[in-house]
Amino acid sequence: EVGGDVVKKSTAHNLMALIAEGSGEDADDATLRRSAVTAYLELISKPMIPRVLFEVILWVVGEYGTLSGRSPTALMDTLCAAVEAQPEGDAVQAQAR
Repeated sequence: EVGGDVVKKSTAHNLMALIAEGSGEDADDATLRRSAVTAYLELISKPMIPRVLFEVILWVVGEYGTLSGRSPTALMDTLCAAVEAQPEGDAVQAQAR
């Protein structure tokens, strides 16, 4: 969360690739994804999240959010509310399409 405004897009992309591709160990990959979802669901409601971090959060929660035990409908509501609450909501919405 701190310094997110100076993170390069390539670093964020590498993080998403790591989460998506995993290590090849199913249990470890599931733990990584579940931990990321848990952490990002805690951050998602904060105001003014740096855009690069916010995009990572949206992608991770969109891909793996059900690992949190929440329903797809609840996750969609959470994601939509977060996008609408961000100052750059329109820009992020355009990218999500």
